[in-house]
Amino acid sequence: MLDYVPVSEATLSRWAELGRGQGTELFFFERQLDVLRYMGEPTGPPLDVFKTDPYVNTAYVSPASTGGRYHLLAIDDPGTSVLHLFDSQQKKGRAVDVFNVPGKWVSWSPDGTHALVTSSGEGLHRLLLVQLESGRTRELSRGGWTAPQALRSGLNQWGAAEEQVMLDGASVAWTDAQNYTLRLNVHCNQFVAPGCDYRTVLRTVSLACKLGDPRCHETRAGAP
Repeated sequence: MLDYVPVSEATLSRWAELGRGQGTELFFFERQLDVLRYMGEPTGPPLDVFKTDPYVNTAYVSPASTGGRYHLLAIDDPGTSVLHLFDSQQKKGRAVDVFNVPGKWVSWSPDGTHALVTSSGEGLHRLLLVQLESGRTRELSRGGWTAPQALRSGLNQWGAAEEQVMLDGASVAWTDAQNYTLRLNVHCNQFVAPGCDYRTVLRTVSLACKLGDPRCHETRAGAP
C-alpha cells in the first residue's frame, strides 16, 4: 500500500491505494459500511459498488491539490465512469462524470482551481479539465471544447485513424496558473492494426494550452 504523499512535481500521479479496513494519514476505508472517511468523517454515502461486486475491493486517493483543499477518489471498477471530487474544507464530495474509466493520475493547476484528468475505454482516451469549485468538466478536442457524449475519437484526433494518442501526469507541465503544455505520445492502435506493439511511441505532439481558450495550439511534432 502506498502512503499518502503531498502533491509535488515528483508525485502528481502517485495515488494512495486503500483496501477495505486500510487507511493512510488522512483517509480510512471502513470495512463494514464501505464508507471512505476523511479525518474520521464520511466523505460521502457508502460506495454501493462494493456491495454488489465482491471482487471490487480497492479505492484510490489522489495527492492533494495545490493548497491541500481537494482530493480525487477513484474506485477500482472497470464499469464506472465517475471520479469523486472531495473538498476537505467543506467536508463533502461530489461525483464528476468523466464519461469512461477514469485514469489514476491528476495534474493540479498551481492556484488550486483546476485539474486535468483522463479517462479511457475501447481504445479511446479523453482529456478533461475539471473546474474544482463547481465540479464542471470540459473535454479537450482538436477543434476546441466539445460535449463528451458527442465525441468519439477523444485524444486520438491528434493522430491518424490507425494511431492511438495517450498521455499521463508526466506529460503535463503548468507554466503558470493559466497556461500549461501537453506532450502527447502517438502509438499504433491495436484495435485498428492488430499485431502492432502499442507500447512503441511513433512520435510526439506538443501543445500549448490556456485555461478558458477552447483550443490548444500545436508547437512541435516529431520523433520521440
